Amino acid sequence: MLLNRSLLLTACAILFSAAGACQATVRVSNLFSSRMVLQRDMPDHIWGKASAGESVKIQFAGQVVTTTANARGRWMATLNPMHASEKPRTLVIRGQQHNIAFHNVLVGDVWICSGQSNMEYPLHGWFRGGNGKHAVAHANYPLIRIINLPSVDHDFPRHNFPRVNRIIGQWNVCTPKTAASFSAVGYFFGRDLQRHIHVPIGLVQSAWGGTRIQPWLPRAAYQRTAALRPEWLWLKHAYARYPRYQKSLIGYMHHLPHWLAAARAAIAAHRHIPRPPMVPVDPISFTKQNPTVIFNGRIAPIIPLAVKGILWYQGENNVGNTSQFYYAHLAAMIKWWRILWKRKNLPFLLVQIAPFDYAQYSGGHLREPEIWQAQEWAAERLPNCGIISTQDANSPYQGHPVNKRPEGYRLSRLALEMVYHVPGIRARSPMLQSITVRGSTAVVRFAHVDGGLVSRNGKPLNWFEIAGRTGQFVKATATIHGDQVWVNATKVAHPTAVRFGWYDTAMPNLMGKNGLPAMPFEAKLK
Repeated sequence: MLLNRSLLLTACAILFSAAGACQATVRVSNLFSSRMVLQRDMPDHIWGKASAGESVKIQFAGQVVTTTANARGRWMATLNPMHASEKPRTLVIRGQQHNIAFHNVLVGDVWICSGQSNMEYPLHGWFRGGNGKHAVAHANYPLIRIINLPSVDHDFPRHNFPRVNRIIGQWNVCTPKTAASFSAVGYFFGRDLQRHIHVPIGLVQSAWGGTRIQPWLPRAAYQRTAALRPEWLWLKHAYARYPRYQKSLIGYMHHLPHWLAAARAAIAAHRHIPRPPMVPVDPISFTKQNPTVIFNGRIAPIIPLAVKGILWYQGENNVGNTSQFYYAHLAAMIKWWRILWKRKNLPFLLVQIAPFDYAQYSGGHLREPEIWQAQEWAAERLPNCGIISTQDANSPYQGHPVNKRPEGYRLSRLALEMVYHVPGIRARSPMLQSITVRGSTAVVRFAHVDGGLVSRNGKPLNWFEIAGRTGQFVKATATIHGDQVWVNATKVAHPTAVRFGWYDTAMPNLMGKNGLPAMPFEAKLK
């Protein structure tokens, strides 16, 4: 018989707690292992468990830091900021009766790669195309270290995650063997970034396919964000039911051995097996889509790891929600991750979800643009937040663009401009700045057009639409004039609105001369 995930986690927690009480040895979070990268130029936090009151000593790169486990057996130590170093060194954690040594530890920049399946999409690929075999064969980068966190959700924030095998749940040097199943976007980002800044790069993959944004937010985000109040009321009700669920678990575990004995006896006697006791339903994490549950299992265990920034590639499973709904959740997520990391301006680099025929699922071709709008709002309104465009992704009928190289490259360029402030880097796509009306022509001005605008294929601009006083959009003619695009249509004498690429399968040809596709928009004229 298969037990549900929550029951297994509960049983494991009981076993591990008992084991820890018997062993009374110092332990460290599974986030730390040999071959890892510690963040340069920031305090580096290291944490774990030990006996209550036990003294724990951390030694690394000439530093010696001592701390004491609290009454619950938890400890944390902080190393002083260090310069980047390619020199492999040993991180030692010493307890009163037990020592742990992690070898080949470097110091550089650590980035978290999070989101859903397009971030999870592995370097070897799930589908044909994308040149995955070639990329895997050449993935030998000893200064890039990667860790792929296991898919775990939970009712409450976890302090640790399970180490599944040599690939899932521990740090590895980037090689063809280890990189093959790692995030393609993360790999290309790290590779291109490391080539430019020449310091070790650590990449933490915490992505889960098919997930909405709601489970990635912490409890405090729902509790303290007015726009998320309906979901907070649901959570409060779920928390209130949790004690009853725990009691039912105890009853279930009491009856299970009796049922197993009866089932064995029935099998031996060639009789029908009696119906098993019903597995209690967890009121909070009965589905991975519920609020907070993925944050609890996949993000909480890695806070407060010192990191350079966050890559976020998610939104596909929220197509169908309004732009206001998704923006409220994205803004709250960014705000509260920053609060919990104690980094007011922790960089967030977003990936615009790629064009895809979502109408078959969401009920219309104008639903995905709502997510695009929300993502652009985040990039415009939130400090230290940027976005890359995927409007030229290879196929609008494949929800996972197989060639992740452009996305990783664009993210690395955005990091170089926005986070590392490298002179001469212009990594932002043309984005709507303003629209004015001259007679029957709407003059669209774009920001981030260093060098000007151009048609990607040399053909007339496409996917521009304009509306008049009736509010009905019609196909428009669009021409480039410097950093402007002039838009008009013979049927529209008095423009009232303009939109560009505002369709889920749209792949417009307008781009900047820096090669980056323009961001889609819909704008009403005042």
